[in-house]
Amino acid sequence: MLLLVGANHLISAFLCVVGFSLNLYVLILYDIAVRPSREAGLKYYYLSTLSSGLILYGVFMLYALSGDGEFSELHTFFLQGDSRYSALARVAVMLAIFGFFFKLSAVPAHLWAVEVYEGSPSPVTALFMLPVKVAVLAAFTRLLTLALPGLSHF
Repeated sequence: MLLLVGANHLISAFLCVVGFSLNLYVLILYDIAVRPSREAGLKYYYLSTLSSGLILYGVFMLYALSGDGEFSELHTFFLQGDSRYSALARVAVMLAIFGFFFKLSAVPAHLWAVEVYEGSPSPVTALFMLPVKVAVLAAFTRLLTLALPGLSHF
């Protein structure tokens, strides 16, 4: 999780998010004999895969548009404001933001979290609630502040 917080490249941030999501699949399925645990594991697997796909697609589009995945290079790309890529860049940013909202269990993508928290063991739910969300929120904040300046004007 510390690697995620300190990531300065889109690909490294994505790999860190996927890396600790794989560990969480195993922790949710720790008590596999219990039906709610299996159901919660499958729900988390499907929705986490969907959110990882959204993040990856947004990251890929940002990388293709800017030519680099470093946050500082993305910063200069968005400050230049090339109008030819503005619509595609908006779609890429929105895909990445929506994928991070899934990982954060934020408003448009929060309905799955209740069922996963209910079906997973209590210590795993506690791990879901604080350290994972804090790490993803820190990485998301770094992405928004370092790589995407002036998002309100975007």
